[in-house]
Amino acid sequence: MQQQSESSMNQHNEMYLFIVTFLLLICDVTGVYLSFYAGSLLRNAMIPWIGGMVSWTIYLPVVYLGMLFTVVLFAFTGLYPGYGLTAVIEIKQLTKALTLVYGFLGIAVYFLKTNTDFPRSIFLFAWFISLGIIPVIRIIIRNRASLFRWYGTPVYIIVNDEQDISILETLQRCRRMGWNPTAVLLLNPQESNQEILKVPQLKSVDQLFNKSANNSVKRVIVGTQFLALEEERHKLIRDLNTRFESIVLVSPAYELGSIWIEPRDLEGQLGLELHYHLLRTETLFIKRLTDILGASALLLVTSPLLLFVALLIKVSSPGPIFYSHRRKGKDSKDFQMLKFRSMIVDADQRLTALLEQNPQARKEWEDKQKLTDDPRLTGIGKWIRKFSIDELPQLLNVFRGEMSLIGPRPVTDGEIEKYGDYGSLILRVKPGITGWWQIMGRNQTTWDQRTKLEVYYVSNWSLWMDAYITIKTIWVIISGQGR
Repeated sequence: MQQQSESSMNQHNEMYLFIVTFLLLICDVTGVYLSFYAGSLLRNAMIPWIGGMVSWTIYLPVVYLGMLFTVVLFAFTGLYPGYGLTAVIEIKQLTKALTLVYGFLGIAVYFLKTNTDFPRSIFLFAWFISLGIIPVIRIIIRNRASLFRWYGTPVYIIVNDEQDISILETLQRCRRMGWNPTAVLLLNPQESNQEILKVPQLKSVDQLFNKSANNSVKRVIVGTQFLALEEERHKLIRDLNTRFESIVLVSPAYELGSIWIEPRDLEGQLGLELHYHLLRTETLFIKRLTDILGASALLLVTSPLLLFVALLIKVSSPGPIFYSHRRKGKDSKDFQMLKFRSMIVDADQRLTALLEQNPQARKEWEDKQKLTDDPRLTGIGKWIRKFSIDELPQLLNVFRGEMSLIGPRPVTDGEIEKYGDYGSLILRVKPGITGWWQIMGRNQTTWDQRTKLEVYYVSNWSLWMDAYITIKTIWVIISGQGR
């Protein structure tokens, strides 16, 4: 009976795997098609200035070839279904794969001579547009599909005891990765339980092996905090290697970074090379250039909104339009961070009085440096905070080189002490208008969780991470989750 149940589960897993793969495939080919179409429209709009001819019907065979290249390359790079990839890594692989797609397509068009009048600029436009369209569509599909129980592939988890279940908590929270814990084994359990966080708990290694023999689980995730030098632990890894296609060793050392670690073979010994990209000169130049271009574009686009908000603040309540506050910047240098004023003039005095009179509010302020229902906010202030409009004047801080568009949240002298030993690492980079903490938890996180998120960003930064933060920030603003 149990074997029939396991067989039925395996069939359902295969069916759901096909569904997710099919959805992503449709998304990808549609994204390529739309990118080429948008690229042809842009090129057509440029005809009065640079001449040439644009014919969508003639270009369709090239578009279909591009769709085929996309599916093949995405399949070879593990993007179907792409389980186990964080959003940042998926964007990185998509960028590389799409660049290869358009490169191969350009070479094919040249040698096949399908159309000598094909404007090469359409390739450039389509490539650039697809880098935006396809990752966004994929993020939406994964986020929606991950709400259903059938999304993902089953995995087993092995940890030392109840204190090491952070791996299980992370996978349950980050459902979009698609690794669904179906059983957990504690090697040294402190209590005897049937379940841990609603996941069945196995009693022994033998039970794990017997269970794996009857189903299609191909991956086991092992918490390395129990991996000492004892031969018994090494033997367990060897035994797991004979029964599972993939073994993932997970370390809790988040401050060391995780995305850009490279394994090094030292005559049979495993070495891990860490990369802190935000501390490299060439990377800082690219990030600064991105900040200047991005801030210029944002100021140009939002200038009517900025003028409108400034007028509303001026006429709705007494006081200045802008509010500045001293914050810690890169290398602990102080700067005045600008914001639209969203509070009454004597906000600091009101806060002091409130925290003295209200123990619950004082505790919330100490934990998060924010109040859920802040009585100091003006009517306009509540609105501009909800949609993060009050942050837009910080674009001037970006121009002055005091801040970045994306980075750790600016902190005060008192707040930096709460970072503890991690403060020096976080302050090695410029603070940002938005960042990893703002999109991954914001007001719902404790200060300890916020510290981990900020350290994670500094340790794992890349342009792909900034791209993902940008996408998520747009969603946070549109959905009104700013405060």
